[in-house]
Amino acid sequence: MEERIETLQDLTGQESGVVIYDNEAIICNWSSINGMPRLFADGLVGLAEEIESVDPKNLSADELVDLLDPVSIIYDANDDESGLRNGDYAGKVYILPDAIVIAPEGWN
Repeated sequence: MEERIETLQDLTGQESGVVIYDNEAIICNWSSINGMPRLFADGLVGLAEEIESVDPKNLSADELVDLLDPVSIIYDANDDESGLRNGDYAGKVYILPDAIVIAPEGWN
């Protein structure tokens, strides 16, 4: 039986990252956003009630820039977009059926 998980933190092992859905991205802390409750997978557009555990692909800084190039950022509480688009971060990408989840290196 395939492992399934309930939160983005369980998926990435980090408390923060990027979710891309339908060519739009949310950059946030999985644990809280400006006091809002923890982001569970069933509360986020494009993700099912549970997420299949998938192996991430390692991304170089240039690959991460290329991945984000056509994407509109619709939420970014900490102004992290410029660093991601400038190639300040490499990371891991998780390809899910309806979304892409990025865990940049150096983020907690």
